[in-house]
Amino acid sequence: MKFNWGTGIAIFYSSFVLIFLFVWYQSTKIDNSLVSNTYYQDDYQYQKKYDGMKNNIKNPMVINNKGSENIIFKFPNNQTSVKGTVKFLRPSDQSKDFKVAIEVNDNNEFVLSKSSMIAGPWDVSTSWTSNGKDYFNKTKLIK
Repeated sequence: MKFNWGTGIAIFYSSFVLIFLFVWYQSTKIDNSLVSNTYYQDDYQYQKKYDGMKNNIKNPMVINNKGSENIIFKFPNNQTSVKGTVKFLRPSDQSKDFKVAIEVNDNNEFVLSKSSMIAGPWDVSTSWTSNGKDYFNKTKLIK
C-alpha cells in the first residue's frame, strides 16, 4: 500500500478520535463533587461569614492541635454562652466529613478527641454565636 495524503488524513483523524475517546474515558474516573451539596445556598450566606471573620479577628479564638490526643478550641474569656458548630471537611473524601456541636467547659474551651479522625489534612470551619454576635473561623489542620 502506498502512503499518500489521503492515507495521512485518515490516520490523523483516526488518531484524533482515539485520543479524544481516551481523554473522555479518563475524565469519567475523576470525582468532581462539590465541597458542599448546598454550595449555592452557602454562597448567599457569605456576608454573614465575612462579618463573623471580622469579629473573630477583633476577639480571636485559638485552636490547639499540638501534642495531645485532643483538639482544643479556646474561646476568649469575654465570650459567654458560646453556641455553634464545627465542620470538619476532608478534602480527599467527602464521605469522611462531619459536624459537631460546640459544648464549652468551665475554662471556656471546647475539647474534641482526635481518635475518630483519620490522619491527614482537614479543613475546619467553626461558626458560633456569643453575646449576640456571630463569629466564624476557617483553618486547616493536620492530624
